[in-house]
Amino acid sequence: MHLGSADDLPVDGRLVFFVRSREPANFPRDEKVEVAAADGSFRTVLALADGSLMLEDAKTALGVVEPLLRFGSSAFGPLRARALSPDGVTGDWLPLERWCGCPDSRSCIAHAPRPGPAC
Repeated sequence: MHLGSADDLPVDGRLVFFVRSREPANFPRDEKVEVAAADGSFRTVLALADGSLMLEDAKTALGVVEPLLRFGSSAFGPLRARALSPDGVTGDWLPLERWCGCPDSRSCIAHAPRPGPAC
């Protein structure tokens, strides 16, 4: 498989990332993390309750997203994440990987960079 960038995530890939709480000082157990396309065309919410977020310590949570299961095979493009507090306050968007929405990772071949999605 050849991806166009080290930031590309194949459709059957798994995205794992860490988020650290600054305010409040500890990561609240009812805090959630939204992962979405940069253009807003698809989104999902991660939570401790469903196991898609796991606390590493009192301040740090590990987020795990399997894009194919969460978004479907026709979604693609840059992903971003932000905190969602229990009272509806949202954090700033943080860039993640670019998801390469190819139907099969063996056929996910990105060529030279070009405007728009590379895959």
